[in-house]
Amino acid sequence: MRVFSSLILVLTFQFCFACIEGPNASEHTRVAVFEAQRNGFFSLMPFRYSADRFYLYSEEDYINNYDYGADKKLNCVEWQKKLNNQIKVEDIYLILYKTKAKEFIDAYESNSLRNVFKNNTFVNILTQSRYKAFLDYILFSKKIEYNNRSWNLGIKYKLEIENNKQKLLNVNDRFLKERYAFLLLRNYFYGDNSKEVIHLYNTYFEKNTNTILNIWAFNYRSSYFKNRAYTNYLISKTLSTAKYKTYIILQNYRWDLIEETLALAKSDDERSVILAIENLRNPAPCLNEIMQIAKLSPNNLFLGFLVGREINKLEDWIYTPKYTG
Repeated sequence: MRVFSSLILVLTFQFCFACIEGPNASEHTRVAVFEAQRNGFFSLMPFRYSADRFYLYSEEDYINNYDYGADKKLNCVEWQKKLNNQIKVEDIYLILYKTKAKEFIDAYESNSLRNVFKNNTFVNILTQSRYKAFLDYILFSKKIEYNNRSWNLGIKYKLEIENNKQKLLNVNDRFLKERYAFLLLRNYFYGDNSKEVIHLYNTYFEKNTNTILNIWAFNYRSSYFKNRAYTNYLISKTLSTAKYKTYIILQNYRWDLIEETLALAKSDDERSVILAIENLRNPAPCLNEIMQIAKLSPNNLFLGFLVGREINKLEDWIYTPKYTG
């Protein structure tokens, strides 16, 4: 085992040394045998230990390894549960996220949805008369996507938003109400209309915390909380239950309010999540903090990641000077 370990160190050093790209390429020369990319940790990749800075990671690696569609698939599952469990999730994903807006609109207007998307179980259900309201929503969202992909407030787009307000008032189905409301909320966020964002969130999403749409809406709403420690607390609760991109959820997290945030926690589990967040980008030794997190909640989702991150620190601090000095 000792010989095997030494061999790995030598090979790792040789590989890293071969990747040097200049005098500041310390990330290419540091020793890191332990690869902190266990299953389920891809969303935490921006928080891996780096010798240079907190968020040093390869964008290409992130794209290749992280399932960018994970949250979108949760939305597809919600559509499946709402309409028919016989619908294939991949068929829903194809229509919602892989089909270009113009392609879908043209197929609808030429009355050829079933021909263009042949054998698509989602389309087969949507084109039934009793599901017309759901087809109308998807068609409407595709029109918004086509008319203004950058969310600029052009004249035509403003008309679409006014139509959306009317549709939101007229539709009775809760599932569709949330989705029309989300389109409006997102528009108002990019238009910097905090009053409308807060109103829509409080009305349609605040009490319904078990949907992916709620998490998306919360990310926009969290920009406008005045009590930043309370914002941190809500973000930590969202992070502990969501299969959503961690970096996005934490974009409104304030890292200098740990005591104030911990004071709002109502259980050891909640405290452990807050402590874990605080140490996701801690550049210093944090074994004591990890032990505290483990004591508070041994099943903390971030515990394994933090242990791996600490291993990378030790490898770097102990072996990099020895083998590259």
